[in-house]
Amino acid sequence: MAPAASRTKSKRKATADAEEHEIERILAKVRKVICKRLYEPTKLIGDERLSGEIEHLLRKTLRFNESNSALILGPAGCGKSLAVDLALSQAREEGNMFHEVRLDGKHFTTEIPIVKDILDQLPDGGDFDLSMVQINFQDIWETVSDKIEHPVIFVLESFELFAKLRTQQLVYNLFDIVAHSKCHICVFALTSDVNIFTTLDNRVSSRFSKNVLIPSPVDFKDLLAHLQQVLCLSNEKDEIGNEEYCEEFNLQVQQMLLDPAFIKTMKRAFDARTHFQIIQNIVGDAVGMLSIKSSFLETEFFEIASSRQYLDASVICSIEDCTVLECVYLLATCAQLSKTSTGAFTYSSLHEKARTWFHANVKSEMLSDRSFVNAFHTLVTMGVFTPVHHAQTDGSTKNAAYLCAVDAEDIREMVQCRQDVPEKLRKLARTV
Repeated sequence: MAPAASRTKSKRKATADAEEHEIERILAKVRKVICKRLYEPTKLIGDERLSGEIEHLLRKTLRFNESNSALILGPAGCGKSLAVDLALSQAREEGNMFHEVRLDGKHFTTEIPIVKDILDQLPDGGDFDLSMVQINFQDIWETVSDKIEHPVIFVLESFELFAKLRTQQLVYNLFDIVAHSKCHICVFALTSDVNIFTTLDNRVSSRFSKNVLIPSPVDFKDLLAHLQQVLCLSNEKDEIGNEEYCEEFNLQVQQMLLDPAFIKTMKRAFDARTHFQIIQNIVGDAVGMLSIKSSFLETEFFEIASSRQYLDASVICSIEDCTVLECVYLLATCAQLSKTSTGAFTYSSLHEKARTWFHANVKSEMLSDRSFVNAFHTLVTMGVFTPVHHAQTDGSTKNAAYLCAVDAEDIREMVQCRQDVPEKLRKLARTV
């Protein structure tokens, strides 16, 4: 090859490499910008009335020294936690000083760990002997509150589980100190249990008075408007560094939002959701498919992403009723998924991993293979797994499975919070 031709080819390759590097830089920035908007939202979807009501109660506590409590009641994924988080962030930005204590009912089965967690989250929580069977949180609080200089905001997630403790004495004490403590307190109790008042003691339910806050339903049009705000780029504001690409990207997004296939895919997810995180995961997964060959969002990305997500509203409720053996299957699935980018894995490898973990972490006696097969097929029936078949070169098929129900974090949390799961298995869940 002539020297001139060789130099020309080298220049072309260098130019092509530079262009690919620039596209990768842009796509990395786009993924980061969109995922930040998606997973760190700055406002609720649709009606923001709930945030306003929470901010009003906070203002009364932080500025006017008035203690308050409120029950926030709404379905899972409707924005209860987000509304509280946004209100607390707004209060901090306004210069308000306060202590935040956040508790989740899924993490506790007795009252002593709750008291310990509260003290750990407060400044100078004190050194109390919590080994006794009976503790008086009200007496402990009187000692601790003398050292607290700012109001305390309690956020109680999964409040219905606090009400299911052996007694509701600690919950009653907490709401009692709201009314009588020298330290100003605001308590937000979050629950998706519409029957919560049937399980609460009258002396506890009366503490909420008229402060029962219910999020407004989100309309599908609100979701589409939200997706437009999340997906569209601003070259200057988002610092993408390529005005032409941003304009073309936004044009593609606008066209996609009008695509009947896209609308059908997202409407299906919207109608069947039990957690808004499922919709978040669909969008995040679709954005992750951006590549040099496909540098703009396409409806097909969302169709593929939605097929990977759990879209049947009955399954997550069923997940909570899994047997320990089925929980082990789910943990084994987490481990399998960490080794593959496709999300698919062979049944035999999953089965072997689950059997090993079950014998090592649950009990020593052997279970029959049929027990494991039955557990696996139960999860398939529940919609947790989608069985697939891969054709082999000899014309046979190879059994495989695909996890479509919940993500790894959901599985780990479910296993860690189950009271009937051995401690060894809970520790395993934290490491998977």
